[in-house]
Amino acid sequence: MKPDKKKFRSSYESDLKKVLNILNKQDDYKLIASGAPLDEFRGEAEAILVAARKANSWRELRNEIHRVFDEAFSGDAGTVQDYDDMAKRILDELSKNES
Repeated sequence: MKPDKKKFRSSYESDLKKVLNILNKQDDYKLIASGAPLDEFRGEAEAILVAARKANSWRELRNEIHRVFDEAFSGDAGTVQDYDDMAKRILDELSKNES
């Protein structure tokens, strides 16, 4: 049986929007608040979505989110613990698809 590419693409885009929405609301760097486009964090959201789909726990995802932002903002991502709530929110939002 062939995988349904349209369904997968639709699920990916839906999940990506959820992650991007969470990043935009958090906006720790105040980029969205200062007028950056709403897809400013798309690259980070894509990397985080891939990590979320592979993560075995919110802590594992949290570590990956920190790595993504640390890399994107030249080591100015704060502490790993700063991403606890974000990791939990992302996993919670993505798990709503599975119900």
